[in-house]
Amino acid sequence: MKKVLQKEADDETCIPEYKWLPCERQQCTQFTVSRTSPHLVPVPEDRLELILSWAQTTLARKITIRAPNGYQFGEKGEACKIKFHSLQPHMESCKVMEQPNSVELIFATPLPPAALGGAQRGPGVGRYEMAIVVETPHCTPQHRWVADPIRNEIFCKEHPDRTRWEIQFLASEGDAGAEIKDALGFMMQWKEGIPIPTELKLKAEPLLLDEPPPSPVVETTLPPTAPPRSDAKPHMEIGKVLCTRDRDPGYCEDRTGQADVVCGWQNVCQVRTN
Repeated sequence: MKKVLQKEADDETCIPEYKWLPCERQQCTQFTVSRTSPHLVPVPEDRLELILSWAQTTLARKITIRAPNGYQFGEKGEACKIKFHSLQPHMESCKVMEQPNSVELIFATPLPPAALGGAQRGPGVGRYEMAIVVETPHCTPQHRWVADPIRNEIFCKEHPDRTRWEIQFLASEGDAGAEIKDALGFMMQWKEGIPIPTELKLKAEPLLLDEPPPSPVVETTLPPTAPPRSDAKPHMEIGKVLCTRDRDPGYCEDRTGQADVVCGWQNVCQVRTN
């Protein structure tokens, strides 16, 4: 007996399973909130780096950005955690406002409309960009966690309107006619360490269980050595002929007059003789 380390190439057992999944694409709108990487998954109570991009149509002396409730940019008056931006030479400061989910951008000189002052070439043409770090909220109560069997994921259920971000452009301190835009945010996914019912894990993917079931050990005997070629005719039955391609090369092709005889399981061809 010998332990099987790799299955035979023509073994039809234990075949892979394929599943159609929806393609997740994000369209650029006049205000867009996107991840720095498509593989970056938002999870609760974590630091998340996001890219905010927009295409304003008016001059702006001040911009305020509000994240969904529960998100935090930091403490009141603290400087924003900006990784990069395309707002120079106009940018003066960025600070966290009274509500920790809002920040305020102040400009030394008014920020021109994006069509004039934004990127002039590349994928972000006609837009301003800023990468900023934000802390994600927690997901409570526990029943908000739901399973998505299509994507094999567990995510925090939230109404789309409660994930929206908002940006306001003001030409002056007392500007009452601010230009306002909003953008859709993200659903958060479950991560190890967050308590959820075991039944919920099973609905999404059995492999999420803490202790996956052990894989069975399959044993089999070594295949027999192929017999040497002989001049004997292939096995004959009434109305058909069986021939092994390795031992009887060309026989099935000769009997049928066809060069594309297909051999199936164990390389045996079956050809009718009448």
